Amino acid sequence: MKLRYLDGLRGLAALIVVLDHFAISFFPAATDGSVHTTHGALESVVQQTPLHILVSGNFSVCIFFVLSGFVLSAKFFRTRDRHVVVASAIKRYFRLALPVLGCVMLAFILMATHAFFNVQAGQITGSDWLASFWQFQPDFKTALSEIVIVFIRGSSGYNAVLWTMKTELVGSFLVFAILLSVGRWRYRWLAYLVVGLLLIKTYYLTFVCGVALCDYHYNGAGQLAFLRRRRYWLPLLAGCLFLGSSPEGTLHGTVFQYFINVMPPGMTVTTTTHIVGAIGLVLAIANIPMLQRLLVTKPMLYLGKISFSLYLTHFLVIGSLSSFLFIKIAPVVGYRIGFVLMAVASGLAIWLAAHLFTKYIDEPSIRLSAMIERLRTRLTSGPNGKLARLKA
Repeated sequence: MKLRYLDGLRGLAALIVVLDHFAISFFPAATDGSVHTTHGALESVVQQTPLHILVSGNFSVCIFFVLSGFVLSAKFFRTRDRHVVVASAIKRYFRLALPVLGCVMLAFILMATHAFFNVQAGQITGSDWLASFWQFQPDFKTALSEIVIVFIRGSSGYNAVLWTMKTELVGSFLVFAILLSVGRWRYRWLAYLVVGLLLIKTYYLTFVCGVALCDYHYNGAGQLAFLRRRRYWLPLLAGCLFLGSSPEGTLHGTVFQYFINVMPPGMTVTTTTHIVGAIGLVLAIANIPMLQRLLVTKPMLYLGKISFSLYLTHFLVIGSLSSFLFIKIAPVVGYRIGFVLMAVASGLAIWLAAHLFTKYIDEPSIRLSAMIERLRTRLTSGPNGKLARLKA
């Protein structure tokens, strides 16, 4: 049975990433208290209070990773069939690569046509972060090579959000390795613990915990039914949202500054709180039916459907159309009104880009990866697992 509320959660997380990048670009002090250019007292309030959860993009990325570990494990724990793991492993790169190539090609076209205005916008908003992108000469061959390089380097000059793709691909194969090696083992929870401790300073911990949460859902929830009482999960949900509100910039002026002195070497406050918060959030929502019902409403499911495309395309819109509109409108009508007008137009453009990208890039990538797996199955079927001869 498909856990549809996870799709809604993924969509909500993608929306928060979009809000985060708007905040960094146009109200940078709302995400980093060390930025001295402010455009109103509200920025400090957002940066220094739990309201920062509304623009906590890194926390949302951690949620993506936990969900990947959960979803990639679900079919195995339902069937106990290792073949489904092999099939998923074969499809995984192709599932990610085509959308990556699509958004990079879109960025290349925008660069080649001089459609980015992020530098000019950054000079007005005070966002050095926004002004730092797309400052090189685009080249078609290098753009095409991003379909491989992104997954090795873990970054892209054409689209900054692609930094997550290396972690996503490596984390996915970590999930597959865990399922194939210990997925049927009686003491697999010990393996989860050991691997999790080895990876505790990295984002890969989220994938391991995603596997463990999925295992709990399909194999342990019945035995621990008493834990479904709301009195356990609502406080956990609140605590995890608080941890997720930890800002990515300076912690000065926030309660999280007191965490610095207790962190183990090699672990930062923000990354650690976001990882722990994301893991606990997914666990809590899996045990709160009321939230699940909210996440399976039609708008949330639609948002989940376009979430990957929304994630991949929104920043290109911010750097091009949003920046262009802002530098034209804000000097005439004022900063805040200019932002509102720009945000409305940009929201429509981002939705349209995500919708079309889903229809013409993302969904075809799913079909392509499935076709590759079916071809692999036909080629390897036959007596003794040998390659079957293709019929003329």
